[in-house]
Amino acid sequence: MPTKFIYLLNFVMVWLLLMLFPLGCSSDDELVKDDRTVDGAPVLISTIPINGSALPSYGTLFMNFSKPPGIVTVNGTLAIVAGKTAFWNAGGLTAGQTIGFLITWTENGGGIAAIILTVL
Repeated sequence: MPTKFIYLLNFVMVWLLLMLFPLGCSSDDELVKDDRTVDGAPVLISTIPINGSALPSYGTLFMNFSKPPGIVTVNGTLAIVAGKTAFWNAGGLTAGQTIGFLITWTENGGGIAAIILTVL
């Protein structure tokens, strides 16, 4: 019997906490927004593979942006853009090297980012 009471008490406490502090209670107007993502240039959110990891010598670098980035280049060569994602195919990189990749994009004034990857 005491175990059921403890489970019931825990359930009631969690329910009360959710009622007092509801999740997702703010409206869009209340959210803090970064001006670069609202009106300015897109922001590079992430890459696959991530900075500091490895890329196969004929692999693909995926870049995820906060909004469509316009024209994207990696080390001066064009990437393929689809929505908020850009794809760049590595070709002929020498295995064992650690290479810096300079990523640029053009939308709304553009932007620049750099990552370092080891070629497999």
